Amino acid sequence: MSSLTSGGSAVDRLVRHTRRLDAGLQVCGIGHPLRRKITARLLAAKAPRLRSGMAALFAEFLGEPAADALTLAADWLYYRSIARAGWLGESARADSRPGQRQARVLDEAALGAFLSGSMGTSRGILMASIHMGDYLRGLAALGQCLQGRRVVILRRRQASPGEGAAFAAFSRAGIRFDVLRHDRTTAFSALRALKRGAVVVVLYDLTRRWGRTAPVRLFGREVQMVCGPAELAMKAGADMLPVVTGFDEGGCLEIRAGRVLAGTAGKGRDIILQQLADFAEQAIRTRPAQWHHWPLLPEMLARFPSGDACIDPRADAGSDAREQAVV
Repeated sequence: MSSLTSGGSAVDRLVRHTRRLDAGLQVCGIGHPLRRKITARLLAAKAPRLRSGMAALFAEFLGEPAADALTLAADWLYYRSIARAGWLGESARADSRPGQRQARVLDEAALGAFLSGSMGTSRGILMASIHMGDYLRGLAALGQCLQGRRVVILRRRQASPGEGAAFAAFSRAGIRFDVLRHDRTTAFSALRALKRGAVVVVLYDLTRRWGRTAPVRLFGREVQMVCGPAELAMKAGADMLPVVTGFDEGGCLEIRAGRVLAGTAGKGRDIILQQLADFAEQAIRTRPAQWHHWPLLPEMLARFPSGDACIDPRADAGSDAREQAVV
């Protein structure tokens, strides 16, 4: 299975092209909003089938008019590519991609109060997020606020080159994570870490290919979403902290926390899952072009409508495997 970042892949070419365009336009003194528009349109011209498929998703699930859906699809190509270029450290200049400046935590006082209060307890924290914006760097920024605790990140079985480069950069910056790769013992190891007061980071906008699922309402549809994160928090009696990252109009990375679910033990799994789904939907509707997992949404549908099919990110990407959309 080829990687998003393998030298010969079409997706890799999009990533490199995005990096060169974005950096070159910045050297010319063009601000981020205009750089994004120019680069997104040029990317859309290079991946017309993928743009068309993404526009269909925006029209169906968000009710966007055709022209607006095409604009969102072009922006989606931009944000998807710029994040991967950033993880690989491919920027020509240190500040040539969105969010290279210090990430900003919204509602920082409230979040800080919760984190400070939690330090005095032995209860673990399950930090639940989605694949949006530069989520790896956002989670790293939050991790810096938690240096007094062990931070564990649950990730897929094999790391992509971009993910490996990102974690290497975090390590050089003094940000320490323990990474648990998915296997038969992952859930037990994560449960033990939570019971010992660690912070465990999970991404929950995943399909049945990544574990058992349960139905939730998302964008007015019944979809299947992995239930492992909610069950893990309940078994450990951990606090659950939903977080999401995204770029503002100026290209600065923002981190937003949702309402803390304190002490999830005894709460209904389906209630917790729906709260997570509601938080994700609110964040995605705010910045729809920045959610990486739009191509997986049709796969999450509990019952595939007649003729419905998943939008394949490989549409303009040669032999790249669809799983590589999950980074």
